[in-house]
Amino acid sequence: MATNQKFVSERKRMDPAFIGIGTQKSASTSIYNYLTQHPQILRAKKNELHFFDIGYDQGIESYESLFPWHPAKEKNQYITGEYTPSYLVFTETAERIHRHYPTTKIIVCLRNPAIRAFSNWKMKCQKGLESRSFLEAVEIGIKIPAEHFYKNGLTVLSELMKNPYVIRGHYASQLMNYFKFFSRESIRVLFFGDVILNPQKAMNGLTDFLGCERFDGYDFQRYGATMPGKAEPEAFDRLDEYFHPHNQTLLKLLGLKQEPNW
Repeated sequence: MATNQKFVSERKRMDPAFIGIGTQKSASTSIYNYLTQHPQILRAKKNELHFFDIGYDQGIESYESLFPWHPAKEKNQYITGEYTPSYLVFTETAERIHRHYPTTKIIVCLRNPAIRAFSNWKMKCQKGLESRSFLEAVEIGIKIPAEHFYKNGLTVLSELMKNPYVIRGHYASQLMNYFKFFSRESIRVLFFGDVILNPQKAMNGLTDFLGCERFDGYDFQRYGATMPGKAEPEAFDRLDEYFHPHNQTLLKLLGLKQEPNW
């Protein structure tokens, strides 16, 4: 009996070997579901834990409780992790993650920011959370200085939730915040088009990155896709013009000579 009690008291929850950080409407739900189909990768208790943004005040113990116990046997063969796509946009999250898990690996998937914004708008419309036209929402978002969000972070959460379409597409600035705390070798950047068009290749790259064996038994069902919708063509023209210098900065940051398949 004493032996059993000692065994139970010494069991520990698994630390996240990876944390997915973004971005919203860029296949994050699909990527996490694909990853956790892998026999070596165990799921957290739910998708999108939101600890390092809105749940941080609950304490690290509450976060740790959401991960599985170390398996009793062959525990070194298994890993776990989570994927919360809003972690990328908030300035506080990189430092918080690094404070608790400095060796965890970071996964991010990026999508053409104009198309991502449209998908985000459609999702909010479908949920009854958006009544503005896409063009109106875009024009308002463009007028809000990015520095306003970067300087104030989570203190302007409600404002970001109302106007997320433009600011979430500032990928270069958001990634540079993570590069302050994590090495480039510990951050894996994916692109939406690559994941959708060749998911097996994308997953092979991710499992190599995570140190797991390659797996070919995935069910590549799409998760979290929004319904078709229409928007004013001038909204995309405005976004393409607005994001062009930001996208060029991103290409230089990632060492890319041309736009990726996003």
